[in-house]
Amino acid sequence: MRLRLAWAGLLRQFTARGDTMVEQPNGLITVLLDESVDQAERGDAALDLREYPNKSSEDALREVLKRPSTHPLLAEDCAESLAFIWCERGAVDLEFLRSLDEAASSMARGVLRRYCPDLLACG
Repeated sequence: MRLRLAWAGLLRQFTARGDTMVEQPNGLITVLLDESVDQAERGDAALDLREYPNKSSEDALREVLKRPSTHPLLAEDCAESLAFIWCERGAVDLEFLRSLDEAASSMARGVLRRYCPDLLACG
C-alpha cells in the first residue's frame, strides 16, 4: 500500500514527456500550451493544473483562454481550473472573468458559487 501511495505521489509530481521526466506543473503547462497535442490530453492537463495554484499555472490557463483558436471544451476546462485557483488564492479577477465566452464564464462562475461564493459577492 505504501508503495502504491508513493508511486501515485511521484506520478503527480512528474509527467513523462518523450524520454524525459518533467517536474510539475511545468509538464502540464507544456502539454496545455502545445496546440499539436490531442484536445483531451490538453483538457486533462488544464484540469490537473488546479492542483498547482501558482502564477505559472494561472498564466498558462489565461493564455489558452485568450486564444481565439481554443476549443470551447478546453476553454471550459481552463476556466474551471482557473476558478479553483482563484478560490485557493482568495481573489477573483472579475475583469478577466467577464472577458470569457459564455460557456467558460458559466463554468468558472459555477465553481466560484459552489466553493467560494464570497468571492463573487464582491463583484
